[in-house]
Formats: sequence, structure tokens, C-alpha cells
Amino acid sequence: MVALNTAITQGWIDWHPWGEEQIGRINSNEEIQAMIELHPHRAKLKKLGITYPIKAEYQDRLQVEVQGRDRWTVRNLTKRSEYTVTRHGLRLNCECDTFGNGFCKHRDQVESWIDANEVAPVTDEPKEFPKETIALWHHVNQVLPVETGSLASPGIDRGFTFPADFTPSDEQRAALQALGDWYYSEDPLFRLTGYAGTGKTTTIQAFVRHLRAMPIPPKLAVSAPFNKAKKVQERMMAKWGLTGIPAFTCAQLFGVRGKEVAGEEVFERDLDAYQHYQDYRIIIIDEVSTISENLWEFLLDAIHDGGLFGSRFVLMGDAAQLPPVGEAESMAFRHPCPSAELTQVQRYDGPIAVLADQVRQTLDAPAYPEIIHEVGEGNKGIYVSTEKEWMGTIAAAFTSQAYLDDPDTCRILAYTNARVNMLNVAVRNALGYREPWVVGERIIALAPYMPGGSGQPIMNTSDEATVTGLFEGSVSGWECYYLRLDTGETVPVPKNSAKYQAELAARHKAKDWSKYWALKRLFAQIAYSYALTAHRSQGSTFKYVFVDVQNLKRCKARNRLHNGGTVYERNQLFYVALTRASHRLFIFQ
Repeated sequence: MVALNTAITQGWIDWHPWGEEQIGRINSNEEIQAMIELHPHRAKLKKLGITYPIKAEYQDRLQVEVQGRDRWTVRNLTKRSEYTVTRHGLRLNCECDTFGNGFCKHRDQVESWIDANEVAPVTDEPKEFPKETIALWHHVNQVLPVETGSLASPGIDRGFTFPADFTPSDEQRAALQALGDWYYSEDPLFRLTGYAGTGKTTTIQAFVRHLRAMPIPPKLAVSAPFNKAKKVQERMMAKWGLTGIPAFTCAQLFGVRGKEVAGEEVFERDLDAYQHYQDYRIIIIDEVSTISENLWEFLLDAIHDGGLFGSRFVLMGDAAQLPPVGEAESMAFRHPCPSAELTQVQRYDGPIAVLADQVRQTLDAPAYPEIIHEVGEGNKGIYVSTEKEWMGTIAAAFTSQAYLDDPDTCRILAYTNARVNMLNVAVRNALGYREPWVVGERIIALAPYMPGGSGQPIMNTSDEATVTGLFEGSVSGWECYYLRLDTGETVPVPKNSAKYQAELAARHKAKDWSKYWALKRLFAQIAYSYALTAHRSQGSTFKYVFVDVQNLKRCKARNRLHNGGTVYERNQLFYVALTRASHRLFIFQ
């Protein structure tokens, strides 16, 4: 109860299934719901010295009784409650599990009972297959026939095809072999890592084409932690001519929603949302370097719920990129699973890629490599100038017709929020904007916004949009502007931002959490998006990128990796900033 009361006091959750006089006496369903609500916040609770309850603490109170071949009764001897667990194929269902999640202790106890008693699911298939069956199986799956009674055959040529103008490297061939072996195994996860230019995308393209060419192809989907990266995947699928493969954000995939807690986005189960992962056999998730421990737990729940014939995931990522905020390294890089790593850069696309590779190889160095002015073919390259010249080029870029036609033409990247705010003001001055908000304004969401504080967000963290109209109004007595966006949504922002921020600060200082969160959720938390932090730029690509290297150097953090090594986070910041540019990189010294 200490964990639950702390979470409520801190404003992390606002769930009260019982009255004040009933605290301490909760039933089994409420206990499960409490675990679900607390689950995203266990790291913060741990920092406060409060232990988050785990499923193992409940198992010694449970007793399993067999009612039939696929039916068990689980009794809680402490609470004198009982629930029925049934098996459907390879999946266990419990009548208490009304939330569709992986937190059911009764199912866990039955699984432990099955393991201890060596009871395997009934199947009509023999353990040894006739040779004719094996030959037909391998023909259908486009692999070579084997002469043994086993369906596993390491070293088989999977017959992967590549684009006509592409010759795979030895590393890419090995990665595809590993992917093929994984596909014909029972492992739910595969991890493909590689730095910029090593050919991750082309390797995955070959893998997807191979799966699509099967006589009975598996259902495929792609995903990414945030909306910008999801849109990149959609464009990529269209470019490859791979139609019919849907793209989801991880929140959509796992049926969760994000909310702001202590300035950070955390995810919680959305009981009204559909869990799309259930509809697909193979799901490729990109940009996994940004998957937080909180979001990772929902991925593990999806694997747990699916069983042998559930969804399987290919994780793609660049370990040199920034980790989730507040974490040294994403769990996606630490979890044990079959994997392949691409280290040989196949595509040095001009001076920018060469510099990015140098930074990537020296992530543990206390200083950046030398940055020199170098322009290659088509004027692509690195432009080094004075700060005055740099600011002049920024003004020219953001007032150009190219930017007006495509807001993703250019972006400024820095480290601190204060510097980002200053650069945004400079761009707005160059554009001639004098009012707080104007039509044509480019904005970014700093946190999820849900009208009324509940339901599905109409803007997620780092979503960008353009203001197409605005009008004045009020919300709960606060004067505001309503901004109409090119997404079709309308969001409110406070008219007097300084007064609003001061009131928030006062409620925060007074620890008046209910009033603090009520006010916080009234308005969309948005900002101008001409300049971004390097953290928020992950997953995006811009033609021209202006990097404030001097500001990046202010980052003093060092991250300890699972292999025992350490890297300077400012090097990861610089690497991310460099690899956002497709044509030109502008730096001042």
C-alpha cells in the first residue's frame, strides 16, 4: 500500500477504486489493477526506497487443483478466493484477467505447475516426422530438404533475394542467415544492430521481400516508438513497393497511452485501446535505442501473452544513438536474444557520413574529432563558419520557399532547452512573427495532449504540426488561444503563458498535486519547432541541419553500457545530430 499511496500523492496515478475507509482491504481484482497502475512507475518508486510488488511474492499463497485436461482451479489460501484457468491451444486464460495483460498470478501459478509436472499441451502431431512430410515442409518454406527427422537445420541457404543494383556484404549475408535461422526457430525476439551506413535497412528489405514471397507469407507489420519514425517507415515501405504492411507507433501496437510524469513521458495500459500486435506474426520495430524500460515491459507482456504462436519481433537500432531519457542504455540492447550486428560501413555518403563514423568510433573520447569545412558532390557536405555567418544562413534557410513548401527541409539542433528557445525566437524574428502564435507556425508537442485529460491523445510527444487557423476563447476561466492544426485537430494554449507557468510552479511547490495536474492537463504542452533538442530529433531526417556544437559540449553525462564500457553522452548527441542531415551540415566554431 505504501507504493500505491506514494504514486497517488506524487500525481503519477489518479485511480481510487475504494473509499478512504477501505484502504488496506482490497480484493484480488483491485490488487491486479493496482499492479498495472504502478508498473510504469517502479523505477521512480525504487529511487524513493519503495519496493514495487512482484508476482513472485504472491505465488506461495496459491494452490492449484486439476479439474480436467485443460482446466484448473487456483485457490488463494490467504484471501480464500478462487479462479478458474483454462487452456485453449497453447494459451492460458484466467477468468480474473479482465484487463488483457500479463499480470495474472493465477496463470503464472498454473504455468509453474505445468512445468513442475512435465505436462505438455496435447497435440495431434508426432514427435518424429516422416521424410516425405519434412521434404514438403521445407519446399513450402523455400529451404532445402533434409534427411533427418528434425525440422531444425542450421546452415540452410534461405534463398534471400536482394535489389538488382545491390551486392550484399559478408556481414549482411551472415545477418540474413541469422534472421532465417531465427524465423524457423521458436525465439520471439531478434535484434539487428548497426551504425549509420552499415546497411540495416537494405538487409531488412531483403528479409521482408523473402517473407512476402513465401507461398503462405506471415502477416507483417512495422513499428517505431514515436510517430515521426513511424511515418519514415511508411515512406520506406512505399518506396520499396511493399504495400499492405501497416505501420504503428509502439503505443498503438501494445494498446498503451503516454502521459507526462515529472516532466517525462511514461506509458500505461489503455483499457479501451486495441492491441494491434495480436493481428501480426512478424513485427519489425525500428529506432529501438529510444525504447524505455517502461515501454519494454509492454513488449515482454505481448510476448508472454502470445505464447508459441503469438507475435514475434525484429528489433532494429543503432547503439551509438542516444538512450531513453534517464537511462544509460535501452533494454532492447541488453535483453538476451538471437542477434546480428553490422559494423562495416557500406555507404560513405559524403563528408557528413565520414565524420559521423569518426564520432561513432570515438564515443568514449573526451573530445570531438576535428571538424573541417568539406563539401563534396552536389554541394553536399559540412559547412563550417563563424556564429554570425551561421545565424545569417539560418535566417535565409527558414525564410526560403523550400522551407515554406516542406517544413522538414531544415532544422536547428542543440542540447539545452534554453538555447533551443533562444534559437526559436531568432527564427520567428527572421520570419517577422510578432504575435505569440500565427498561422503558418510550426509546432511540436512536448507531452501527450488528451482533451479532458482522458482518452486517446490527439497529439503525442514529439508530434509536429502546422497552425492553419486560430481563435480566442477560454478554458475553466483561463483565457486561451485555440490553434487549428493541419492534422485536423484543435488544441488550446494559454494566452498568458507566464501567468500559467507561475501558477503551475506555485501548485507544484505547495505539492497540491490534484490541482497541479488538473491545471497541467487543461492545455496542450507545445513549443515552436524550428529548433529542437538533439534528443527530440531522433528518428527524423532533414535536408539541412544546423548544429550548435558548442551547446552540445555542455552535456557532461557519461553512460555505462551493459558490456562494462562507458561513453560520453555529448558524443552520442553529436552523432545523432550529424546523422539527421541528408545533404548539408552547418556548424559554427
